[in-house]
Amino acid sequence: MTAQLKQFRRRLMIDKFGLDTEVQQQPVRFFDVAEQCSEAAAIRDKAKKELADAESEAAGRIRKIYREDKKLTESRVKELIRTDKKYIRTYTEFLHAKREADRWDNLKEAYIQRASMLRHLVGLYLSNYYTADAISGDSNTREIGYQADRAALRDARHKRSTNRMRKQ
Repeated sequence: MTAQLKQFRRRLMIDKFGLDTEVQQQPVRFFDVAEQCSEAAAIRDKAKKELADAESEAAGRIRKIYREDKKLTESRVKELIRTDKKYIRTYTEFLHAKREADRWDNLKEAYIQRASMLRHLVGLYLSNYYTADAISGDSNTREIGYQADRAALRDARHKRSTNRMRKQ
């Protein structure tokens, strides 16, 4: 895994108390990841072509060496290609490029998911989910709040009725 991939992976975390910054940075980060994804795909495709070329070259060499052998079958040629040193090296390079491209694809998908989560978090923020008033405690805490509200209403009613009696 490259250092750049690790860096973008660490940036996946969302600071729910800095949503304004996160929302502003999301499109730039996504674009950067998409660019790296495209670059990794191009490297993978180039490695795939080099692998096909190495396979073709090895097949030509094998057929030339074994041209007198009448029992040389296509399956035997394929077996011999897999033992060719250049083919093995090229195949290893292709697998590495494919793995890297797959990682960037996965990271790109994660950034798409991140954008969706940002939308949800902004919705929660707009509905005051992160305020102290929105955090509800257990039933005992709610009961205490309810009783305090009732007492305040009772006191206000009592005060009004006392003021009315004094005016009469």
